[in-house]
Parts: sequence; C-alpha cells; structure tokens
Amino acid sequence: MIYRVTKGLIRLGLRAFFRDIEVRGAENLPPDGPCIVAANHHNSMIDPFLLLAMLDRPLCFIAKAPLFRTPVVGWFLPRFRCIPAHRRQDPGYSKEKNDALYAAAAETLASGPALALFPEGKS
Repeated sequence: MIYRVTKGLIRLGLRAFFRDIEVRGAENLPPDGPCIVAANHHNSMIDPFLLLAMLDRPLCFIAKAPLFRTPVVGWFLPRFRCIPAHRRQDPGYSKEKNDALYAAAAETLASGPALALFPEGKS
C-alpha cells in the first residue's frame, strides 16, 4: 500500500515539474516474470522517481548502502524492497557484504517485481 500511494504522489509531483515525460521502450518490458530494468542515471534522485512513476510494473531497486542511513530516504528504501549495494568507496567495505545483495536480487527476480539498477550510477 505504501508503494502504491507513494507512486501516485511521485507521479503527481513529476507532472507538476515536467510538462512532458516521454517513455520509450516500455512495450519491451514484460508485464510479469523475471526482468531487469537497467537505466541511465543522470540525476541522482529524479531517475528512480521517473521509473517508479512511469512504469506499470512494480520495481525493486539496487541502491548504494549509504542511502539506507540517510534520514527519510533510509526509511523508504526498505519499504520499497530496495537492496543495499556495498561499494569499494564505502567505509568498511568488504566484498562479502554483497553476498546478501546477490541472494536478495535472485529472490526478487523469482518473486515478481522487476529488479531495477543503474549500471553507471556513482557518487
């Protein structure tokens, strides 16, 4: 329920700021089953909002782990089933921390929502 309400609010907010939002290739996104949505990441916060608002399919994002400690954003991420990714530049990094990421990504792909990620995302 939080997902649907927040998605509606994001959609209204985006329409208030952007006159036109053009979606290309949405017809290639299957309505169900395993799917990975890999998108460009030009603007750190608007990009996931655009995907959430404009795609009909539920999404589960892979997000950098430090975001989970950010006030407000950190509260929403787990409620949207986001998965933390530990990066080399993060304090206390070890590649073993991402074992949970791989398990959660596989579970997400098996359970329904599309797995969304930004391959070129960085800080």
